[in-house]
Amino acid sequence: MFVRLDQTGPLYAQIYRAIRAEILGGRLAPGARLPSTRALASELGVSRNIAILAYSQLLAEGYLRARRGAGTIVASELPEEMTRVVPPGEPRARRRRSAAVRVSAFAQRMLEFSDKAEFSWTPRARPLPYDFRYARPSFGDFPYATWCRLLARRARRASIRELDYGPPEGLPLLRETIAAYLRRARGVACAPEQVLILNGTQQALDLAARVLIEPGDRVVLEEPHYRSARAVLSA
Repeated sequence: MFVRLDQTGPLYAQIYRAIRAEILGGRLAPGARLPSTRALASELGVSRNIAILAYSQLLAEGYLRARRGAGTIVASELPEEMTRVVPPGEPRARRRRSAAVRVSAFAQRMLEFSDKAEFSWTPRARPLPYDFRYARPSFGDFPYATWCRLLARRARRASIRELDYGPPEGLPLLRETIAAYLRRARGVACAPEQVLILNGTQQALDLAARVLIEPGDRVVLEEPHYRSARAVLSA
């Protein structure tokens, strides 16, 4: 199978995007059989874990189906929302009109704010001499191959119970570990019951804003500031 990688981002994501493009472009027909993860990894010169991650993403999103004895094949039917790709140059207003959905006042405020905040994570054609974009890890220093091996090892040992929803405040063992770290490294005396595991910075900011701020309150931000925090506070 011919796969053209775009040399952008992690290898598994490049493989995922390349196969997805082949499916959506009709070059991989419904029911077409894909090579095994071992064969694909050998063809591309990557580790098998990379190929497994790419296939897992495609399986989870419904592009592929796994059949016992038949290997991995292209799904016979794709959900409509997966096959429709909005052109990059299409105005945001037109994107919203394409789906006549009644939204709440909160969502409407977010839409109005998004029209004013024009920023993108797309890499620049000419790299900046100094990149001050926030929330970007040092990809070169990240032990990606080791992380993939550990992730695959843990996934193989996962139980059915671990696939179910956990406590909404986070796994007890993780909260205990964080509380112990805070006491040891930061001098913060807290119990595991006082630790909340959130999805990321945005959820933490949103939760703090909802708890501490009333509509119409004045909030002070430093300049320059974290623009996504301003989006939460404006909403």
